[in-house]
Amino acid sequence: MVVTAAAPYEAQAPGITQIALGVAAHESGFTATAQNPSSSAAGVMQLLSVTQKTMGVTNPLNPTQNINAGVQLLAQYYATYGNWTTALYAYADGPGAVASPGYQPSTMAQQFASSVQSGSVNGFSISSILASLGISTPSSTSSDSGTLLGLATDTADSSSFAQSLGLSDAQLAIGGAVLGLLAIVAVVS
Repeated sequence: MVVTAAAPYEAQAPGITQIALGVAAHESGFTATAQNPSSSAAGVMQLLSVTQKTMGVTNPLNPTQNINAGVQLLAQYYATYGNWTTALYAYADGPGAVASPGYQPSTMAQQFASSVQSGSVNGFSISSILASLGISTPSSTSSDSGTLLGLATDTADSSSFAQSLGLSDAQLAIGGAVLGLLAIVAVVS
């Protein structure tokens, strides 16, 4: 669902598919019914109530509405700021904060942007999810981040992880693909 929602924006916001998957993994672990106990954030993309209203979301726990609005918001922020790091700061701190003179991203926004762009978020390998769907990934989502989301980086990290578990790289890849599909099924259901 995230991949489908992001596809129309890919030409104008290169890398949005990986970024949107990273946001969904970070914000809710792909859980459609996720609700933040300390704010009004809800759903897969953890949209605040003010954002829900602005984006026309009538049911934030409806994964289609939530994901479509979150992806559209990410595309708007990318169009405004021209890079994923600042776009993710706007998603985390709010566009008003980012537009303020002398803006310095909060620690939370910095951690959020770093996590989402890392390609491995809350145990989800974004490139493995895409690979399990037959979608190839570029080696990088943006030149400003310096963060690779391609298979080369994930392969190096996963190889040492596989060895620490006593698994072959192939066994780990199969497990990652199954987990990725389970995460997608969880969002759909």
